Amino acid sequence: MNKILSIIFFTLILSGCCNELPVEIPKFTPPETDKVVLIEELTGVSCINCPDGATVIRNMEQKYKGQVISIAIHAGSLAEPLDSSKYDLRCEDGINLEKNWEYYGKPAAAIDRVIFEESYIPVTGSTSWQAYVEEEFKKENVLSINTTTGYDSLTRELKVFVSVIPLMDLAGNFKLNVALTESHIIDAQTLSDGSVKEDYEFDNVLRDMLTPWDGQSIGSGLKKDEIILKSFSLTLPEDENLWKPENIKVVAFVTGGEESDMRPVLNASESKIIE
Repeated sequence: MNKILSIIFFTLILSGCCNELPVEIPKFTPPETDKVVLIEELTGVSCINCPDGATVIRNMEQKYKGQVISIAIHAGSLAEPLDSSKYDLRCEDGINLEKNWEYYGKPAAAIDRVIFEESYIPVTGSTSWQAYVEEEFKKENVLSINTTTGYDSLTRELKVFVSVIPLMDLAGNFKLNVALTESHIIDAQTLSDGSVKEDYEFDNVLRDMLTPWDGQSIGSGLKKDEIILKSFSLTLPEDENLWKPENIKVVAFVTGGEESDMRPVLNASESKIIE
């Protein structure tokens, strides 16, 4: 009798295992905001964890299409070229930015230049970056920023036009920042196992700033709907492998308010030189 009961009990367990309840995967809903979040990542070719940080950012750019913009800043520790490097990805503006920030390891990301609970602007380690980006999406968008470009392929002259429109009256001091980034740069990068990948692809590398590294003043006490227009020009350097116009983007963003004229980032926009 006990043997029969055991068989029945075992059969019931098996039948229960075969009737699993379906797992409902919540549908992804893009954030309902016009706000764009800027991620400025401190990275380097000798940083073994930086490729993982770049992957986290790339995934967010794909998930939040058009609402996350990133700049990869090669400066400071771990950014010196490797013995096998073909290029030096550092630039003076990035070096100045990195010196201005306090952080305790790479990869580190300044997310809208907001100080979260770590008490540092760049957040070290990539595990919390998405949560902080989503926090920024909850904030009210206070200004609109748009960027257009014109490029002459014969002279390599780039012209950039930026318009800023406050969506409400804003107190404090404000700065416009305009950066050039370059993607699809193939060079050496140290990986997490200590090996060097000679054909690693670097994206959104900071190449130059059209404004000073700490921004260009656009005034204080901005008024709602009062349009601010700025223009910039630059002749792209001649280089066989770098400064390819099809790989370059213009990133414009406004910083400032009552905290500082360098932070936080209020909104950002991005345009390709060649669509």
